[in-house]
Amino acid sequence: MFQSFFEIYGTGERYASAGSEPRSASGVEFSEEYLQFVEQYGYCSYGDGVLWTTDPAQMAPVLRRWGPLVKDFAVFARTANGSLYLWNGDSVRVLHPHTASLVGVGPDIEMFFMSSAVDPRYRAKVLLEPIVKQLVAQLGNLRWDEMFAFVPALALGGTGAVESMKKANLAEHHAYLAQLEPLKVAR
Repeated sequence: MFQSFFEIYGTGERYASAGSEPRSASGVEFSEEYLQFVEQYGYCSYGDGVLWTTDPAQMAPVLRRWGPLVKDFAVFARTANGSLYLWNGDSVRVLHPHTASLVGVGPDIEMFFMSSAVDPRYRAKVLLEPIVKQLVAQLGNLRWDEMFAFVPALALGGTGAVESMKKANLAEHHAYLAQLEPLKVAR
């Protein structure tokens, strides 16, 4: 099922094995296909850290910082720039922390991995693949608990220039950004 994803990203670099957490995270039900995917490959970074599969239980405290709009979701993936891919049993959304926005992505996780994540335009414009590769070359690979962040934050007048991006602790930076402006649903 994830063949086109693997053709582009490879099998990934495992940073943790998947236990039983996805089945019970936030009370959200995951499909058998997705559960088999993480049980077989574990939680990995893909494409030199462009996209990461995540442990929903481990990411729950990070997500809670963003408030009630995401209380019924679980994080199943994230990007190098800290965007969180969320699942609530009905749809996939992405939380962009730098703009405090929540955007609809598609109807299910499998479609995300088979369509959005492999689409060249989505990889360039949303996953920021070319920028991530440039940052990895300049700053080095991210650890599982790090992200690339704008310094200063966009909400504080940051320019959004690639040159202003630094490595940051993912949980701490999300907590910081969530305090700067409320999460809004983008239309």
